[in-house]
Amino acid sequence: MIYSQVDEKTLHNNFITSVNTWNGEEHIYLLINFKDLNSSLTKEICIQKSDLRDALAYEHTISENEAHTKLENYKSRYFEFKNIDAITILNKYYYSENEINEFKKNVNIDKIVNDIKTKKNWFLDLEDMNFKENLYALLLTKRDLIINITFQCFGQSGLWCLSCLENK
Repeated sequence: MIYSQVDEKTLHNNFITSVNTWNGEEHIYLLINFKDLNSSLTKEICIQKSDLRDALAYEHTISENEAHTKLENYKSRYFEFKNIDAITILNKYYYSENEINEFKKNVNIDKIVNDIKTKKNWFLDLEDMNFKENLYALLLTKRDLIINITFQCFGQSGLWCLSCLENK
């Protein structure tokens, strides 16, 4: 089991803030729990808002706009899915405890969190992440940070800490 560095109330508040305050950010990461109703397994993942919206559209056979509205009105980090297409989207964000532990051996998340808290306009270039941006987002989100992935912002692609922008 992967434990968070912050309590459930903080994670819940960050989820609500990420969905509502950062409404225009399609690639903001949301930390959620979802139950696969086909297997009865519950998993915790950190998923981009646009992909969660798409999974909701598949699950409820609704448009992306309707799914966006449904997500904006959702007040929980817990979701249930049965649609195979929706679950396929969600599962690409799932990492086993072993995968996470192996990642943590090679990446000093504490140092990154410290950098985020001390550097103005923190940014982690996508090329420096070796295609592990979802793992970075998962671990940083569990540390009470609201993370967004941007593509070609000022000629670079990478992760931004949105919650840090509010505090500067």
